[in-house]
Amino acid sequence: MKAIIFSLLCFTSLFSHADLSDDIEGVIYNNLKFTMDENIPGVMSTIHSQSPAFLASQNMMEQLFSAYEISFTIHNIKVIGSDGDYAYARVTQSSKKVSGPAFQDNTLDMLQVFKKEDDQWKLWTQANLDIKFD
Repeated sequence: MKAIIFSLLCFTSLFSHADLSDDIEGVIYNNLKFTMDENIPGVMSTIHSQSPAFLASQNMMEQLFSAYEISFTIHNIKVIGSDGDYAYARVTQSSKKVSGPAFQDNTLDMLQVFKKEDDQWKLWTQANLDIKFD
């Protein structure tokens, strides 16, 4: 009986992690799509409205979009998990200038933190772990 219960818990856990991964990856890719489209309201819709980085992100997007065209590529997403209110993913992304003033192309390794808002995961903050300039 214990083996059956343990198996069911493991099976359920796999599906809930798969759902979490799909949700988090969806936020990351939507954020990227809106960024590539230079759609500030779209980008901001993927960021938690109470995030400490909300206004700074909005200001940065306005400056970025007015001066540059940059191509972003996601190379890797690893959803680490969640602990109730927060979810975590490690993301590797490259940025390459298409047009605009001087810019150093780079590859960024980051830990992104997500928090639910209105029952949807949204970006809360991120920690940059490593940056390599091309």
